[in-house]
Amino acid sequence: MNTLIHREYTSPFPAKMVIDGEGIRTENASRARFTGELTPGRFNPLPKNPNIAELFSNIGLADALGSGTRNLFKYSWAYGGSQPVMTEGDVFEAKVPLLKGAASSMGASFDVDEVISRMLGDYGFATVPGVAAIAGVTERTVRRHLAPLVTEGKVIAVGSTRDRRFVLSDDARVEG
Repeated sequence: MNTLIHREYTSPFPAKMVIDGEGIRTENASRARFTGELTPGRFNPLPKNPNIAELFSNIGLADALGSGTRNLFKYSWAYGGSQPVMTEGDVFEAKVPLLKGAASSMGASFDVDEVISRMLGDYGFATVPGVAAIAGVTERTVRRHLAPLVTEGKVIAVGSTRDRRFVLSDDARVEG
């Protein structure tokens, strides 16, 4: 849907989506407001085709403007353990890293403590299921790695059991 909503239809450049061992990559003709890499703090959503955007929104297939970019940055860890790369120009390019299933089948592994650390740094929180999915370990293993961090006061568990997140304590933020 984003390809249709944000496409520059006057360009003959073909829209592309490539899924391979590297992850997912899209290329789409664009009418850029600026050029360069997009980050969560550096993007200004603009529907290049507001009528199409409104249609998809009305039938429930599109969310609020800009939610796709925010969600890519928010959830990319669950797929490949790193942030997506999005570049605006005459051709808009988005690259989402290696899919988790592909990583396991190719023998890739991620250190549990490193995943916890990077999630806390990138998102401000870590979840047991999220770390388990990325690291390719059981939730029980993740809890064993989180327990000493909680005991030492480096992270704090927030929320009910089902929605629990682990966040850095104020003391850990001062140290880090």
